[in-house]
Amino acid sequence: MKYDPDNHPKLAEEACKAGATGEELAKALGVSRRTVYAWMETHVEFFQAVMAGRKIVEDIVENKMFVRAKGMIFTEIKIVTSQTTVMGVGGDGVKELRRR
Repeated sequence: MKYDPDNHPKLAEEACKAGATGEELAKALGVSRRTVYAWMETHVEFFQAVMAGRKIVEDIVENKMFVRAKGMIFTEIKIVTSQTTVMGVGGDGVKELRRR
């Protein structure tokens, strides 16, 4: 497959934002892993797109590791409603809340 400067960088960045490995990126682009790395060496815009996509994922992972290392704990609450009751689902399990 011939390199397309209008499409391949965009596709590569999106795949990398989704956490694609080199092998998965190659599969998404319909080329071999060797071709992906060759394109990264010869096409600056492709290299920059791959790095930009990976940077986003790295930042997310880095932030999650930092939060975990600091011991920050939070409770996520999901509210489920029906006509007669409201249920709160959170760190303490499921609780029935009074409807006003």
